[in-house]
Amino acid sequence: METAEDYEKLLGDLYSALYDRPILCGYCYTQLTDTMQETNGLLDAARKPKLDEARIRAIIVDPARSIPAEKLEQARKKAQGQA
Repeated sequence: METAEDYEKLLGDLYSALYDRPILCGYCYTQLTDTMQETNGLLDAARKPKLDEARIRAIIVDPARSIPAEKLEQARKKAQGQA
Protein backbone atom coordinates (compact mmCIF):
# COMPACT_ATOMS: atom_id res chain seq x y z
CA MET A 1 0.00 0.00 0.00
CA GLU A 2 1.16 3.49 -0.75
CA THR A 3 -0.39 5.19 2.29
CA ALA A 4 -1.74 4.32 5.72
CA GLU A 5 -5.20 5.29 4.46
CA ASP A 6 -4.90 2.77 1.60
CA TYR A 7 -3.85 0.08 4.06
CA GLU A 8 -6.69 0.94 6.45
CA LYS A 9 -9.25 0.65 3.64
CA LEU A 10 -7.80 -2.67 2.48
CA LEU A 11 -7.73 -4.08 6.01
CA GLY A 12 -11.24 -2.83 6.72
CA ASP A 13 -12.55 -4.33 3.49
CA LEU A 14 -10.87 -7.66 4.23
CA TYR A 15 -12.30 -7.93 7.71
CA SER A 16 -15.74 -6.72 6.62
CA ALA A 17 -15.82 -9.49 4.01
CA LEU A 18 -14.98 -12.00 6.75
CA TYR A 19 -17.51 -10.66 9.23
CA ASP A 20 -20.31 -10.56 6.65
CA ARG A 21 -20.13 -14.30 5.96
CA PRO A 22 -23.23 -15.95 7.46
CA ILE A 23 -21.37 -19.09 8.54
CA LEU A 24 -18.24 -17.51 10.04
CA CYS A 25 -17.90 -16.95 13.76
CA GLY A 26 -14.11 -16.94 14.14
CA TYR A 27 -10.80 -16.77 12.30
CA CYS A 28 -7.06 -17.06 12.87
CA TYR A 29 -4.75 -14.39 11.45
CA THR A 30 -1.34 -16.03 11.29
CA GLN A 31 0.96 -13.26 10.10
CA LEU A 32 1.32 -10.55 12.70
CA THR A 33 4.44 -8.99 11.15
CA ASP A 34 5.91 -8.59 7.68
CA THR A 35 8.84 -10.88 6.92
CA MET A 36 11.05 -10.60 3.83
CA GLN A 37 8.76 -10.88 0.79
CA GLU A 38 5.63 -11.52 2.90
CA THR A 39 3.95 -8.16 3.56
CA ASN A 40 0.56 -9.21 4.92
CA GLY A 41 1.27 -8.38 8.55
CA LEU A 42 -0.44 -5.87 10.80
CA LEU A 43 3.08 -4.70 11.75
CA ASP A 44 6.00 -3.98 9.46
CA ALA A 45 9.27 -5.96 9.60
CA ALA A 46 10.57 -3.64 12.35
CA ARG A 47 7.43 -4.52 14.41
CA LYS A 48 5.95 -1.03 13.96
CA PRO A 49 2.15 -1.01 13.53
CA LYS A 50 1.09 -0.07 10.02
CA LEU A 51 -1.83 1.88 11.50
CA ASP A 52 -2.57 3.41 14.87
CA GLU A 53 -3.07 0.47 17.27
CA ALA A 54 -6.52 1.71 18.30
CA ARG A 55 -7.61 1.75 14.65
CA ILE A 56 -6.27 -1.77 14.04
CA ARG A 57 -8.10 -2.99 17.14
CA ALA A 58 -11.35 -1.34 16.04
CA ILE A 59 -11.13 -3.16 12.70
CA ILE A 60 -10.17 -6.61 13.93
CA VAL A 61 -12.41 -6.98 17.00
CA ASP A 62 -15.70 -6.32 15.25
CA PRO A 63 -17.91 -9.38 15.84
CA ALA A 64 -19.01 -11.61 12.98
CA ARG A 65 -22.52 -10.82 11.73
CA SER A 66 -23.35 -14.54 12.04
CA ILE A 67 -23.44 -14.24 15.84
CA PRO A 68 -26.90 -13.16 17.09
CA ALA A 69 -26.90 -9.79 18.87
CA GLU A 70 -28.48 -11.26 22.02
CA LYS A 71 -25.65 -13.80 22.30
CA LEU A 72 -23.09 -11.01 22.00
CA GLU A 73 -24.83 -9.02 24.72
CA GLN A 74 -24.92 -12.06 27.02
CA ALA A 75 -21.21 -12.71 26.45
CA ARG A 76 -20.33 -9.05 27.11
CA LYS A 77 -22.29 -9.05 30.36
CA LYS A 78 -20.70 -12.31 31.44
CA ALA A 79 -17.22 -10.96 30.69
CA GLN A 80 -17.98 -7.90 32.81
CA GLY A 81 -19.30 -10.04 35.66
CA GLN A 82 -22.91 -8.92 35.14
CA ALA A 83 -24.39 -12.26 34.03
